[in-house]
Amino acid sequence: IEVLYRLAENAAAALEIFYMNEIIKEHVIVDELTGVYSNKFWNEKIREELQRAEDFDEDLSLLLIAVDNMPELYMRYNNDGVNRMLITLTKVIRKSVRPYDLVGRLENNSFGVLLVKTRANDAYIWAEKIRKTIASLVVDIDGKSFSVTLSIGVCGAIEGTLIEELIKNASIV
Repeated sequence: IEVLYRLAENAAAALEIFYMNEIIKEHVIVDELTGVYSNKFWNEKIREELQRAEDFDEDLSLLLIAVDNMPELYMRYNNDGVNRMLITLTKVIRKSVRPYDLVGRLENNSFGVLLVKTRANDAYIWAEKIRKTIASLVVDIDGKSFSVTLSIGVCGAIEGTLIEELIKNASIV
């Protein structure tokens, strides 16, 4: 009985460790505020997808999205208001792309969308769809309504494209 008791204790400890590892992994993978991929995880996935596109000769495009006028938004709606606006924006962005496209938070006010199996010309259409959807969105924070605009850079990967080149070419100047 004592051996079984110790075995059960060890199994319980192992399950607790497994559970804690899953919680930690989720915090590393997902941005806590917005629910999209974290910067670190998104950068890992973009490398994998770039390699996959190269291996299977598939198209791949990148959208870099930045919220316009962030300093003004912080001044008007403070950190809490901007955070609620970012949550709303990421929900709309995620609904605007396909389930297998990757959406990640790169910095405080910028996001990346990796459009798999998508040519650059088609990625431009996706970018315009997202931009128009967000521009028509009315965000309400504490009774104050406003709209937000985005700047979106688009770049398609060609054979031999490095991740640094892809990001640089999609960067918003």
